[in-house]
Amino acid sequence: MFESNGVVLVDPMSPDELEAHFAAIVAEAAPEQTAVPGLGEMAAMAPGPESALVLAAAIDPEVRGDLTDAELVGLAVGGQCLANWAVWAQLTAISELYARYTSPRG
Repeated sequence: MFESNGVVLVDPMSPDELEAHFAAIVAEAAPEQTAVPGLGEMAAMAPGPESALVLAAAIDPEVRGDLTDAELVGLAVGGQCLANWAVWAQLTAISELYARYTSPRG
């Protein structure tokens, strides 16, 4: 670390160091260590209302500060899975509307 104009800068990690760092974070994740019930299982959980409730509990500022790095990675992955699911639901509805208004019966 070094300081430049009052800003503390961190020496950048090499790609290999960065990959090893995140691999260690993911390796430490275990369901019994999580502060939020279900957060450790986010990778195996199907996106939907149940996973949304787990994520809602985890993003509470009082809870989020106590999460491990691995749990925060799980939170980010779970959030992306839920976002993908929401887009899928949106596109499904749009395709149904399209089918209704472009079919010969519509």
